[in-house]
Amino acid sequence: MFDELPKGFVIRERYRILSVLGRGATSYVYLAKELRGGNLCAIKAISLDADGSRDPFGHADMVLQEARLLTGLSHPGLPKVFEFFSTSDVYFLVMEWVAGQTLYQIMLDRGVPITESETLSWGIEICHILEYLHSRHPRPVVVGDIKPNNLLRTYEGRIKMIDFGIARYSGAGVKVAGLTFVTPGFSPPEQYAKGTIDHRTDIYSVGATLYFLMTGQPLERYRFNVPPLRALISSASAELEATLAQCLQQDRARRYQNVEDLARDLRAAQEVEKRQTNMNAQARDILASLYRSKKRERLDL
Repeated sequence: MFDELPKGFVIRERYRILSVLGRGATSYVYLAKELRGGNLCAIKAISLDADGSRDPFGHADMVLQEARLLTGLSHPGLPKVFEFFSTSDVYFLVMEWVAGQTLYQIMLDRGVPITESETLSWGIEICHILEYLHSRHPRPVVVGDIKPNNLLRTYEGRIKMIDFGIARYSGAGVKVAGLTFVTPGFSPPEQYAKGTIDHRTDIYSVGATLYFLMTGQPLERYRFNVPPLRALISSASAELEATLAQCLQQDRARRYQNVEDLARDLRAAQEVEKRQTNMNAQARDILASLYRSKKRERLDL
């Protein structure tokens, strides 16, 4: 692992390092400030000389792919890329800094699973991002690594997808170069078996992410035989349970075949949840009114 850059270090006489936002096996992500203009940005620094041998696992290809992908994209749910350059054995990707928390951090901070209302709302936003990526012409984009740690909720309440390290342009089936990259619990069976990904890979990972948010249970323990949602969360709706079950099919031919259909069913489940919430609120209002009426009657006596 290459050395962490110290606070105050200036890159290219343009960016001053303020702090470390994250670190990986061959990379750091820094919060930095432009010397001219004073704008904040996130800088991803990736070593090309990990463990003393020149880029043995294809990290250069991955970061080049990430840079090429992001510089050609424009969507409110994706970070903007401002600059990409290399110095010696390190690549630097300068991106928009997004203030917020990952969905995983939100779960940790709360100490409880996410409510169905929030899960549905976030799921629909994730689908909107994927609709944009999967419909790119002539080369749709498959993310291949959707999980709570790669999804950030801004302090304004928007969802952003923040890591495109293994994203690829889609074809009949996309082989991830080099190692087979998987995230236990969030990667579908085909990603383990062949290292291939397509748009249905992302659909599985969305379902796994929403299931995890609702239950707090690591899905890898189930070895792809994930129990029905309501077996763990009895208050969950049948609509959301059915939607997540279809996302999490082991055979990708049995999953949703496009993200638009997934978004449609999430919106339908959201409408059911809203109606149920309104009915419960009305029932509470009626009971409260009856209670007040009975209390007045007792006082009049």
